[in-house]
Amino acid sequence: MVVEGRLESLMGPVLYSALCGDTKRFPLGIRLPAGLARAIHRRPRKLMGVNFGVSRAAFEAINGYDMEWNSRRQDRDIDIRLGRAGFKFIALLNRAVVYHRFHGETPFSEEVEARIEQEQQSSRVRCVVGLDSCG
Repeated sequence: MVVEGRLESLMGPVLYSALCGDTKRFPLGIRLPAGLARAIHRRPRKLMGVNFGVSRAAFEAINGYDMEWNSRRQDRDIDIRLGRAGFKFIALLNRAVVYHRFHGETPFSEEVEARIEQEQQSSRVRCVVGLDSCG
C-alpha cells in the first residue's frame, strides 16, 4: 500500500532507491518548483514518453501510442502525430515526480529510422493499433 504523498517526498523511497543504485537519471525524476525547473531546462524539450503531458482529448484524437512500434522511437511517432493534429504537449521534466518502468534500451536501427522518416512524410494522425485496440 502506498501512503498518500509518500512517493512524492525526496527523503522517502525515491532517495533510498537512488542511493541503492536502483535509479538511473535520478535528478530528472525529482519535482522542483516551476521557476527552478524552467531555469534549469531553458531550451524547448523533445517529447519523451516518461516526461510529457497532453490533454485526454488530444491523446484520444490521435488514438494514443501506436502499439505496432517496438522501440523507444515511439515517442517520436506520437510527437509527429500530435503536431500534425495541431496539439502541443507540455514537457514535465522536473515538473512532476516520475517513476518509469525499466524496459531496456533499443539500439539504433536503420529500419526504425526509415519508419520515422516514412511517418514524417505521412499525413496520418490516428494510429491503427492504439487506444481503440485496448478494449
